[in-house]
Amino acid sequence: MSNPTALSRPGGFFRTAVAVLVAEAIVLIVAFVLAPGRLAAHGSGMDSLDQDDLRTGFRAEFDEYRRTDEADFSTGLDTIVDYWFRYHLAKAVIATLLLLVFAMLSVLVWRAFSTLDTPPVRGTFAFVGGGALATICATASLIILMANIQGTVAPFASLLPMLTGDDAQGQHADTLDRLRQQLDHRASTGERASPALEAVISDFTRYHSAMAVLATIAAILAIGVGVWCRVKGRTTSTVGQFRRAMTALAMFFGLAAVGLIVVAVANTSTVAHPIPALQAVFEGGW
Repeated sequence: MSNPTALSRPGGFFRTAVAVLVAEAIVLIVAFVLAPGRLAAHGSGMDSLDQDDLRTGFRAEFDEYRRTDEADFSTGLDTIVDYWFRYHLAKAVIATLLLLVFAMLSVLVWRAFSTLDTPPVRGTFAFVGGGALATICATASLIILMANIQGTVAPFASLLPMLTGDDAQGQHADTLDRLRQQLDHRASTGERASPALEAVISDFTRYHSAMAVLATIAAILAIGVGVWCRVKGRTTSTVGQFRRAMTALAMFFGLAAVGLIVVAVANTSTVAHPIPALQAVFEGGW
């Protein structure tokens, strides 16, 4: 791609760069919706599954897994978990590309806005609106990326919500009842549960550990970007509209950092005390 400094000036190159990045974003969004299932099926030994098929298959394999009372997954359960790992990995890769595209688009628009001496009202609305939209989309892409990295790190735990629901019947309902009883006993006595349930607890802990780390990193990143926006607004341009836009962005990233810190603390608490959170999962919460 061409030099970003040259592209930052509103004109032919700027419009072309924006058009290319928007087109790339649209392609990636379509790929994010359509491609992960097909990519996950490739090499996993499974066909691309819809949510209902995946839930049905996972419940059946999990019921069998619990009855064997072993920590190692059965072949069928291992295949489903591998599929879910590949599914989240594909989404994480696409989300990373989306984050890069929207971040580049955001920087491009804000930088172009900063070069204007006296932007007209329409131009101000266009740049502020476009920059804000690109920034929000970049933030959303980061959140999606975090969620899918979490699912990649602990795919088994990310499947657990599929076990619960009002449609649990017969053998599967019995499995849930036994798991709740074992968790209650584990919580009250502190004794280790069956190997299968200990594997569930271990992966569930890893799942929340991943988000605690990711949220902490993202919070630090948000604070850094917020400070950069504040400094940029004060030093780059004398245009009042640009300064106010940068101040608003700094506040946005400050609030985002606060939210991410809350997420990090909540997940750290779950890591320290996984049993109550896991009990909530098997009661239908998450």
